[in-house]
Amino acid sequence: MHNILAEKVSNLKGVGEKISLALNKAGIFSVFDLLLRSPKAIITHEESLGFKFMQPKRYYVAKGVVKASKVTGFNEKKRLEVILEDNTGFISIVFFGNQVNYVQNKFLPNKEVIISGEAKDFLGRVQMVHPKIIEKELEQKNTQSTYSQINGLMSATFKKIVDKSLLEIKKSNYIDHLDTKILQKYDLANLINSLEQIHNPSDKYSCNFDNKDKCKFFKRIAFEELLAFYIPLFKEQTKNTPSSLVISFPDIKKLASDILPFQLTDGQTKALEDIFTDMSANKPMLRLLQGDVGCGKTAVSAVAAFAVLQVKSQVAFMAPTEILAKQIFAVFQDFFKKNNFAIELLTSSTSSKERTRILNELKIGTTNIIVGTHALLTDDIIFKNLGLFVIDEQHRFGVNQRATLLRNAEKNQGFVPHLLVMSATPIPRSLALTIYHDLDLSIIQQKPKGRLAVDTKIFASAINASLHKICERIIASKQKAFIVFPLVEESEALDLQNAKNAYLEIINIFGADKVLMVHGKMKPKEKDLAMQNFKDSTANLLVATSVIEVGVDIPNATVMIIVHPERFGIAQLHQLRGRVGRGDAQSYCFLLTEVTNKFSSSYKRLESLCKTQDGFKLAQIDLEQRGPGELLGVKQSGLPNFHIFNHTDFAQLVEPAKFYAKKIATQNEQPIYQHLIKKIDFF
Repeated sequence: MHNILAEKVSNLKGVGEKISLALNKAGIFSVFDLLLRSPKAIITHEESLGFKFMQPKRYYVAKGVVKASKVTGFNEKKRLEVILEDNTGFISIVFFGNQVNYVQNKFLPNKEVIISGEAKDFLGRVQMVHPKIIEKELEQKNTQSTYSQINGLMSATFKKIVDKSLLEIKKSNYIDHLDTKILQKYDLANLINSLEQIHNPSDKYSCNFDNKDKCKFFKRIAFEELLAFYIPLFKEQTKNTPSSLVISFPDIKKLASDILPFQLTDGQTKALEDIFTDMSANKPMLRLLQGDVGCGKTAVSAVAAFAVLQVKSQVAFMAPTEILAKQIFAVFQDFFKKNNFAIELLTSSTSSKERTRILNELKIGTTNIIVGTHALLTDDIIFKNLGLFVIDEQHRFGVNQRATLLRNAEKNQGFVPHLLVMSATPIPRSLALTIYHDLDLSIIQQKPKGRLAVDTKIFASAINASLHKICERIIASKQKAFIVFPLVEESEALDLQNAKNAYLEIINIFGADKVLMVHGKMKPKEKDLAMQNFKDSTANLLVATSVIEVGVDIPNATVMIIVHPERFGIAQLHQLRGRVGRGDAQSYCFLLTEVTNKFSSSYKRLESLCKTQDGFKLAQIDLEQRGPGELLGVKQSGLPNFHIFNHTDFAQLVEPAKFYAKKIATQNEQPIYQHLIKKIDFF
């Protein structure tokens, strides 16, 4: 069976070398790629009640008579303006550049024309720029599809190619690869019918562009796009599945009780069930453990490590900062104090002599547990039999880095260690399953009993006055507080408070012994030293930037002050808030903002932080408001380049798509799946 969806667009009739090149540059190589580019709007004749009633930012099809036209300029600066009239009023339409040569003869005096396009407000009057001219024979068509511009290709040409593709698919009698039961279970439409309805809806109600999550045609294409994302990944994984250390599924409660001074929560137990299910199979575990600050991820990793240590294998634990590595080292020493495990700490501060000793003992196997920072990733570190590698707080430790880490371990010892990645950065489940597409996912929702919520308040007034009052109270009560600013130093582009100026002001008012500073422009050793000094000294205040968002654990800090919180995302604010509330005392988070409009979106975002301590709820709000790239904190964060699927409308499809993609990936390649397997341009 020939799969027309996998056909190259260059093979379509009417697609020459020039058009093919323009499509390829836009990432369109196959018919399936082409049809994933849905119209940005569907326009119907009924929407236009006349030029007088047109509203900006809406798309219309309308009929009018040419009253006047004028061409000015030359070559690429050529401009054609046409005035059309109907029985309600006038509209101006404009064309620029080479387009003028193609359309000029379409607008003869008193000629009736039909146009479609977006109405825009130009100096108080309605205007259309580069509208589509609809030929007479198309006048009775109920709908018109409008597409985003592709460089080097006219929209009309793109539409013709789409329609030719749909016609070829109909002729091919393509059979849907998903059976009826699956379609019904997830309320999905037939694939070919979905493609047809998205590009050429039978009427304006059949395909809802405003509520795509309620449209079974869009849902089906989103599902198909997810399959195309996951299947090549799983096929690559199944090509060469390396062997790994096999751990018999243990009695989790007994194992935990041997090292932990407390009982596991239900969430921790479920996470360990997932982990040991992975580790009992003859393939390496690749798992992401998510959970809010304080949910007990470190304890889970310790129990997993204990199971590995009992079969005489080694464990490595990597933390993002030296301070956190030292804290984890101390925690592990306490957990395993009844056992005779050799535990070592390796950071950039480790002396050359000590480092040589540690590396030698790792190689011969006398060191059981190594805790460290990125210093653990150097090429000269060789383990005798590394069974488990834990990466903590590394939400930007990418898929390629993880793959390199595991390949190096396999090269040195002949098998791949299990990998557990832990993150306190709340990421909605659907987004985590795509950004961490090579990892399985476990989430701990609960926090240990007795943990007090951080009391969060908004101060919408003059920032300096509020800040100085709060600092005065903190110093008087001998508490410790973080003061976070969005900027390190003054910016000409942004009129915002900054960390360096605030630091100098606080020194001037309260004295140099009361305040320290840490920011992203400092060297790692300088940052670690400042954090350690803040923890150990009598200084009450630490002025900082968002550099303290992860990897900071100072239990005696009870106040988080965030200046200009509207400049941060909700998830990031929640992460900053998580730096306090780690001890037994009541902790507070104060949001100092100059945003006073309680109905503004910025103020409402801050209110949402005050209403809940659930990081995953806040991350979902952030995802919906700012998109996945902003939520993750970086634009180039390895996000797949989806065209139909998005995490707001179709989050519920991610897990079933991942499940069926795994099934399809293990089957022999069949033509019916070819369009999914060939789509390999994920990023």
